[in-house]
Amino acid sequence: MAKVEPRGFFPLATYSYARLSEVDLGFLRIGGAGLGNLLVTWAEFVTGTARYGLIPIAPTWPQFKLGPLVRNESDKRFYRDLFVRAPGEVSGIKKLKLLSRLPRIPAAEFANSFVPRPSVNSREVLVEFANAGSLFENILKDHAFIRSELLKITREEHKSGLQHDFHRSISVHVRLGDFRVESLRTSAEWYTATIAAIRRAVGSDLPVYVFSDGENKELKPILNLPATTRLAFGSSLADMWALSAADILVASGGSTFSKWASYLGRMPVVYPPGTLYHRLYYENQAAEVKWSEGETFSSAFVEQLKCRLTAA
Repeated sequence: MAKVEPRGFFPLATYSYARLSEVDLGFLRIGGAGLGNLLVTWAEFVTGTARYGLIPIAPTWPQFKLGPLVRNESDKRFYRDLFVRAPGEVSGIKKLKLLSRLPRIPAAEFANSFVPRPSVNSREVLVEFANAGSLFENILKDHAFIRSELLKITREEHKSGLQHDFHRSISVHVRLGDFRVESLRTSAEWYTATIAAIRRAVGSDLPVYVFSDGENKELKPILNLPATTRLAFGSSLADMWALSAADILVASGGSTFSKWASYLGRMPVVYPPGTLYHRLYYENQAAEVKWSEGETFSSAFVEQLKCRLTAA
């Protein structure tokens, strides 16, 4: 990634920080988004830090969130043991001091040189990355760099899914845990129909691996399919890495988690109808489709499926 020299004046000591929640105490966050959305902010932070040669302050990953406890979800989303500190990141007491005293510049303003010389008597400022809903738009073509950086900070125990043999198989992500409103959920029938359609398209009853935060009884129509197994690797991050290693991905509608698996893995992916923010494959759009029951996959997508299975 080439270093970009921003126009205008900026202090010599310029730090960067990913603010992952509105309430960020520097050692703990209160509330906040799920892992997929947090990673988008983190990704903008690491790409911006590299692009502008900033001094990174370690993000605050641990959070307390009441919702998963109330819903008794298996993943309580505390995120305290997923990542290690990246080399060169400021942490500890120095981190807390810098966060408390440095004047902050929103990342978008910094990048566009909208910020004049700070009015305070300081030669240090903090460029703050706080994703405002852009999802992958700002990092669309940085997937190789971001994958490399994410692997560096992922604890070894959460990489186990990358060692699983997904040779000639379909991986399915079914998000249910916090999608309690029925209209937000993708029906089990859509998943079973999609699996059947893929198997027909490639002429093979490919094994199916199911990843989900739901209960087995909710997944029964899918798990009852032939050659279908439920998998879990111990954490949301480990499951995301496992999904990124899929040969073919059947994604969950409305889930940034599914999109991260697709973004990192670049495998053929099928989304439910109505899914927003797809089109991650700027370099190979034929490999990414929305599909409704009763439709036929395009010949271009079928070719993508067969090429992937041949290469696997």
